[in-house]
Amino acid sequence: MIKHCLKIAIRNLVKYKVQSAVSILGLAVGFVCFSLSLYWIHYEMTYDHFRQNADRIYMVRTNDEYTEGKISTRVPYSLAAYLAQHFPDIAVAAPFHLISERISVNDKYQDAVFSSADSAWMNLMDIRIIKGNRNFMLPKDNAEIAITEEAAKKWFRTEDPIGKEVKMLRRTKKICAIVQAENRHTNFPFDFIGNPELGKTWWYITWSILIKVKPDTDIEELESKINANLPAELKQVTSIRKTGIERIILTPLSKLHYAKDFRDDKEAGITFQYIIYFSIAGILIITCALINYLTLFINRMRVRQREMALRMIHGANIRSLVSLLTVEFLLLLACAVTTGFLLIEICFPSFIELTGIDTAKSSLYGEAFLFIGLISLIILTAIIGLLYILYHRSLHLSLRYNTGRSTGTQLRRGSIVLQLFVCLSFIGCTVLINQQLDYLRHRDLGLKIKNRGSFSVMGDMDYTPLIRKIKELPMITEVMQPDYYPIVSQLTAIGQFDNWEGLDIPIDTPVPVKLFLGKEDFFRFYDITLLAGEWLDDLSTYEDIIINESLARRMGWSPQEAIGKHIIQSYITYTIVGVVKDCHYGAPTLPIPHTGFLVGEQMGLMQRSAGILFKYKEGTWNECRKALEHLYQTECSPENILRLNSEEEVYNNYLRSEEMLTRLLSFASLVCILTAMFGIYSLVTLTCEQRRKEIAIRKVNGATVWSILFLFFREYLIMLCIAALFAFPITYVIIKQWILNYVRQVSISPLPFILILIGLALTVIAGISWRVWKAANENPAEVIKNE
Repeated sequence: MIKHCLKIAIRNLVKYKVQSAVSILGLAVGFVCFSLSLYWIHYEMTYDHFRQNADRIYMVRTNDEYTEGKISTRVPYSLAAYLAQHFPDIAVAAPFHLISERISVNDKYQDAVFSSADSAWMNLMDIRIIKGNRNFMLPKDNAEIAITEEAAKKWFRTEDPIGKEVKMLRRTKKICAIVQAENRHTNFPFDFIGNPELGKTWWYITWSILIKVKPDTDIEELESKINANLPAELKQVTSIRKTGIERIILTPLSKLHYAKDFRDDKEAGITFQYIIYFSIAGILIITCALINYLTLFINRMRVRQREMALRMIHGANIRSLVSLLTVEFLLLLACAVTTGFLLIEICFPSFIELTGIDTAKSSLYGEAFLFIGLISLIILTAIIGLLYILYHRSLHLSLRYNTGRSTGTQLRRGSIVLQLFVCLSFIGCTVLINQQLDYLRHRDLGLKIKNRGSFSVMGDMDYTPLIRKIKELPMITEVMQPDYYPIVSQLTAIGQFDNWEGLDIPIDTPVPVKLFLGKEDFFRFYDITLLAGEWLDDLSTYEDIIINESLARRMGWSPQEAIGKHIIQSYITYTIVGVVKDCHYGAPTLPIPHTGFLVGEQMGLMQRSAGILFKYKEGTWNECRKALEHLYQTECSPENILRLNSEEEVYNNYLRSEEMLTRLLSFASLVCILTAMFGIYSLVTLTCEQRRKEIAIRKVNGATVWSILFLFFREYLIMLCIAALFAFPITYVIIKQWILNYVRQVSISPLPFILILIGLALTVIAGISWRVWKAANENPAEVIKNE
């Protein structure tokens, strides 16, 4: 019985090879998109799940005191002790600090991550000493550190690292221990651990805190209690500034990796929400391929109704007929799954590069097989149920040729409308997202960043010989003196202003302001517009400041009114001498930063850390980067960390997540278009076979080939318009909601929708023309004779 069913199934798949190939490829691609995105989502949601009591560990996060509207993980060290002492529900409060350092091991310089050595933090992370002593946990001026097992193997191979020296910027540390720590699939990987040279005062906000709560703790209630009883030290004004912390947020460790702002701070690539969109795209592709197959399958069943009826007359029952058709679907499903795993094998390197997942291929295959198996089981169950119901109702009447014709026609049309709806939605979203990205890249930013770059090194450096050699490079057109920071890829100072002229009511939270060094040549370099006042120059004092338009408005002034006004940062009173046009140099999802520009002694520390700004010729950035990296290797000490950036490239990195989303949507659009077009071609082929006699009779009665073509074109174009009627409004609402995340928003016009509709209409016409033309040109006498 099984052998017989299998033989018939193979014959049918081969007989309808175009339809079978379309269904197999559509399902395979859908399986791949769905399983990979689901694996990706699962991986992102299970960071640090292996930690003991991970469900009771939370990250203490706060409002970002430097950027309004953002959430930060930076807190004072002393806050950990305060939380543990004042809130009984907190069992452990562990402060820690992770920082990247440039190190030299055996005269080879590499980047490494250093962790603080707080005992509570080590216990939460299950960091254990496997060799050596605890000297690395001594006070901050201690010269000993510990190394992880993985780092020891990486840098020392088979040598014993204990007693070896590690050179860092301006200091040397000795390794006194080897520790075991889980550094895979974690938010907190590190290579070395020791006591950091950091301040532990209330205003030194460079630490992070993890807490472990007691079982059955109500987190919302605990968070409310903490916010109602914040320590007075957080609001205390010091000689430097206020902390700016006014709210505590407790984020579960299990949700930290994809929590708001945390993922962006880690430069993890695509936004977590976009991964979910990719998963939905996979489901829609599967749906399109499945509906396509089912429509073709049911239409073929109509053709085979007489065959099925004859089988029943000769003793076959509904169960055996359903089994026969189920085997055919199982065979197609097996082909789709096999093709899907071949595609996963091909896509695996690109997938790992895209996602940054640190996983073995066997793990990916295991979960992918589970996801594909589950969805295949769901599909198979639905198919068997559908076949059983369909045949139970219609087989006994199937000797009547016209039975079910109307239902089959409506099903075919509904299938095409649904597939076109998905196609139009994907294409519309992709086009409009690209429009917004182009708008963000090319719209006036208030400054020019195209063909501008920055070169700097960390540490003491005489830039004079470098400037001369950089000017000699043929791709460089202008070089600035090493007095400034780049404004996009900035390493700038942060100020906090809590008072200004005309402020009647004191503010509780200081206004964060990003501070740059900036004389007239700096503004000319970036082509920044002065709205009022004058530029800073060599005669300006450290109490003179230029501010941007948004900061002036925040303080209640127009650009002209701001000139001569005073603003206060702790113990310094600045006089506003100029106001410049707002510059969109930050992430486009964030408000325009409040910005100030200074000169003089007050910014001396910034001047010692500044670098070289330069302009380069159009299209020469890669060549320019290689030449500057070579200069760094030949002219600079390897202990100095190179910072080399293209301003345009750094700004575009803010849009990296959106660019990755458009790539995924573009791929999904292409797959949906191909699935729909091949599906329409297959349905037209089947329809032409079923309507050969009708076409022949029309020709006998005087119909021309073009009138028959127009008959088919009209039918499919009407279905396309119906699909567009639903797809375009839904697409508009979705994209409009998405665009609201950006400060600058492109206006959505009807033109993209019109062009998409015309383009897909031409594609549909091209897809069906050949098959209908072939059917319309058949000899009507031969067709009627053979029918």
